[in-house]
Amino acid sequence: MRIGQGCIGIGTTAPAVDLHVNNGSSDAIARISTAAAGEFAQLQFVNSCGCYWYQTIATDCSLRFYNGDDRVTFAADGKIGITTNSAPAELLTVHCTAGSDTALAVYNTNTT
Repeated sequence: MRIGQGCIGIGTTAPAVDLHVNNGSSDAIARISTAAAGEFAQLQFVNSCGCYWYQTIATDCSLRFYNGDDRVTFAADGKIGITTNSAPAELLTVHCTAGSDTALAVYNTNTT
C-alpha cells in the first residue's frame, strides 16, 4: 500500500485517483462487508450539491440504489423494482407516487 499526494494505492506505487486498487495478475476486487445481523454494507457516493446516493446490499441480498427512498432495486431472484420500498413483486415493478409522474414510457425516435 502506498499513500502519497492525497492518494492511496493498493497494488500500485503510482495511484492515479484518491483510491486506486490494482491487481496485475487477476481481477481487482474490493469488498465492504459487515457481520452484524440486519446491517448493510454500503458504498456512499456524495457530490457537491449534497445528493447522497447509496449503493447497498440489504439483508435480503438485493442491490439497492437509495436516496431517502429506494430508487432502483435489483432483487436476488432477478426482479427489478423502480421506486419501490419493498421487494419487487414482478419481473419489473415500477411504482409511481405522484399523479403527474409517468410510470413507464417507451419511445421510438427512429423516423425511417
